[in-house]
Amino acid sequence: MKKFITYIAVFGAAMGFFSCSSDDSTTPVVNPPEPPPVVTPEEEKLTLEANENTIYIGDEITFTAKVGEKEITEVTIKQSNGTTITDNKWIATEAGEFTFIATKKGYVDSDPITIKVDVDSKPNGQGYFKHKGTTYNIDVGEIFFDGFFDLDEEDENSAKVSSWTVRHTDLKTNYIIYFMFFAPAILQEDETYKYVLPNTENIESPTIMVGEIDSDGQIIIKDFITSNLNYNLNIGKMIRKDIYNASVKISTPANSAQEFNLEYTGEYYFPQED
Repeated sequence: MKKFITYIAVFGAAMGFFSCSSDDSTTPVVNPPEPPPVVTPEEEKLTLEANENTIYIGDEITFTAKVGEKEITEVTIKQSNGTTITDNKWIATEAGEFTFIATKKGYVDSDPITIKVDVDSKPNGQGYFKHKGTTYNIDVGEIFFDGFFDLDEEDENSAKVSSWTVRHTDLKTNYIIYFMFFAPAILQEDETYKYVLPNTENIESPTIMVGEIDSDGQIIIKDFITSNLNYNLNIGKMIRKDIYNASVKISTPANSAQEFNLEYTGEYYFPQED
């Protein structure tokens, strides 16, 4: 009996030992690895361009959106008032300055660009110029007063003359003609000068420059003609703000090495100082 009680005591102690050992053996918790961070590609910014920045009422503007030199299609062009432009084209119906932006999902909106619509309608006229066998239409005629200059730059007391440019442009080919010359200037009592409108009789040192406007808006000079020029210039009255009636004819002799002819009659843009 004594042996049996001893056995029970030993068995109980053993069970207590195993029980304690089981409680202490915990399984370590291993955290799952963190997922890699999600990298969102940086959105590229659109650049909005227009084929013209200053137009007249009734003219149409075409917009193009780019990233660098790459054209981006299916963009939305919006006016500052929220109006969406259809087919990236917009026709001016009133004068003023109008702002536009380009947007597209996945891209940063473009900076705004401003289109100026002139109050006056485009000058209308008819004419052409011919240079080295090729004939060009004249779409726009312009007259510019360039300022006063000394006839003799080394003589401070020399008389001044007014400098002028009459410009004709073929918008389709971007060919442009500069008719440059001097005309009289009148010294007034307050010792300032005023110009006299140029005409056939008072033009001095006439020169023709033939140029082409490149894609960057720079003028590529194609030809200079400084001699054997026959010309007729008549600037009429102002018919509306900064628009004058005028006519110009310029030619070189037949079979000339620098063959040139120009004729234009109608309205010229002639900006006046306020």
